[in-house]
Amino acid sequence: MKNQHVTSADQSAVSGADAAPAALDWRRLAEQRLSRLVGLEHDYSVVHERLDSLQNEYRESLVSRDAQSRRIRELDNRLADLAQRHASMCSEYESALAALLGSRSWRVTRPLRMLSVRTVSIRRRAGGALRAMLRVPLVRRIARILVRRLPGLHARVRSRLYPHG
Repeated sequence: MKNQHVTSADQSAVSGADAAPAALDWRRLAEQRLSRLVGLEHDYSVVHERLDSLQNEYRESLVSRDAQSRRIRELDNRLADLAQRHASMCSEYESALAALLGSRSWRVTRPLRMLSVRTVSIRRRAGGALRAMLRVPLVRRIARILVRRLPGLHARVRSRLYPHG
């Protein structure tokens, strides 16, 4: 109990001695809190600016996405139209081909087409045979003599030897 009964003089002496350091502690504490508050306000403003920029970027990406979605829908519609046109053209082609192949003129000209194909293959083989014969020196000399005397033959032989030139 003796400790509890402290005189007012002792309290004033203790409080007077501790009053100056206590005031400095409060002041330092207030300054620390104030600087912390200023730092937090700065951090808050930085975060807020970043949030604003992210929101703007997000809005722009939404607008861009909407534009891309519209473009995709347009291209899908165009693709569907083209597919429909392709299908109709294919059916027209198939019906025209069936009409051609079933026509009387196609059936009547079949022998002529076969003759033409065979003639082309014979001409190719003849050109190859003629080239082979002209490799023999004696045949080459005789061919030169004939070609000089018959100019029309020269053009025909050349056309057989060099069909594409």
